[in-house]
Amino acid sequence: MPNHPLKPGGRFFRFRNGVGGFYWKGMATRRDLGAQEPDQPRLVLNGRYFGGHIVARPPLGADVASVPLRDLLGRTAAWIPMFTTEHHSYAGVRIWWGAETTKAATGAFGGGKIGFIDTDWDNEYADIANYYHAFDFTPPIERFANFIYVGDYEALRRVYRIDPMVGGTGPEYVEVVPADEVVVSFPGFRASAILAHEGRLFYVLTDPAGVANGAIYSWDGFQSTLEYNLTVSGNQGVAMASFLDRLVVTVRGLGSIIHKNAAGTWATATVGGFDSSPFLNSMAAVKDKLYIASGSDKIYSWTGSTLALARTVVGTGTEEVNCLAAFNGRLYYAWGDYTGAGGAYGYRVPHLGVFDPDTVDASYIWHDTYKSWASTHWGAPLAICSYRQRLMLSIGVETTDGGSYTLHSNIYTHAVENNPYSTWYAINSVAPSGPVYVVLGNPMITKNMKVM
Repeated sequence: MPNHPLKPGGRFFRFRNGVGGFYWKGMATRRDLGAQEPDQPRLVLNGRYFGGHIVARPPLGADVASVPLRDLLGRTAAWIPMFTTEHHSYAGVRIWWGAETTKAATGAFGGGKIGFIDTDWDNEYADIANYYHAFDFTPPIERFANFIYVGDYEALRRVYRIDPMVGGTGPEYVEVVPADEVVVSFPGFRASAILAHEGRLFYVLTDPAGVANGAIYSWDGFQSTLEYNLTVSGNQGVAMASFLDRLVVTVRGLGSIIHKNAAGTWATATVGGFDSSPFLNSMAAVKDKLYIASGSDKIYSWTGSTLALARTVVGTGTEEVNCLAAFNGRLYYAWGDYTGAGGAYGYRVPHLGVFDPDTVDASYIWHDTYKSWASTHWGAPLAICSYRQRLMLSIGVETTDGGSYTLHSNIYTHAVENNPYSTWYAINSVAPSGPVYVVLGNPMITKNMKVM
């Protein structure tokens, strides 16, 4: 109520947002003032639209200092995907991915990139934006409180709009900066993993230089809180998962898992020889156990109290189990069998294994070579997830170019829903015989590319 006297003929009024079907529309800054709609403000300062309401921007929490917005450059590059959880969209449900660009090693632009897969679209694969930096990194993505958050190098971003035009666009759209804001900044560190858990967004800060120790923080939508101090830098790779009422964090090279129960108590668990995969899609829950990929030939299980060895994968060379996914009550694990010289991922035979806890057939309780591509493909499986009755699998390959190795990757899925044993095909670009260049509207991005 105003604290000054009313003018003659004036009267008090009370306005409640949403009453009588009234909701604020967006700003109309170019309309004539006499034609301005009552529900369409001309100017909004320090506010944003949320569900038809205008809400104030919250205060931003910072660890050290503010970090300016980085340029987003729409440059094609090779990449290593990391899949996130499904996020609702205007056109249904889509799966988002984050990836390295692997350009910094060649002296070109480095950083990370993000995009999504949406099978409701004509081009089901979409490349959205590059986050430029001198170093390569995978931007993790997570949905929290109806916003999408991206872990940029030295900053956590809240994204307000990140859609290309319906029907697909040309590559020039990738250079358009998504509307976002830096909510937390952390110079010298990067958010290597983020996960929404029990009403907060947890993220793991790691030191890419491998000098300072990392830490686990949480974001409640208003401020950032230190949750746990790591004893290592975490630059070899971290991952997070929710299991029962616990938040589980794995750190490559730490030798144990870190977990927090519903009461807020942090603890660790370990077993002899334990290590975890450096990739983000490395944990999956099936029935009463959480399974953890080791990055070597081991798969571990955790009951919430006991960490144990569940499986040792058997191959003909050096086995690497990097990623897991729960699908139709089974555990699928993607692994590569190193059979010769080459770069970090080059000479691998990719396999898809399956664990079925309900079968009575002993040969299918653990079946390491349920699906193999020894005669058709080379590369290391780096990411896997389930999406709309299908598994999505990323396979990374290194090629030699002037004595240096360049890493690139494709995303594959199976042609028959709920049947990973059926024929697989590439969703994005061409088979990885060279660097993958993602171009929206490329006619080669079709469901007829049977390459596996």
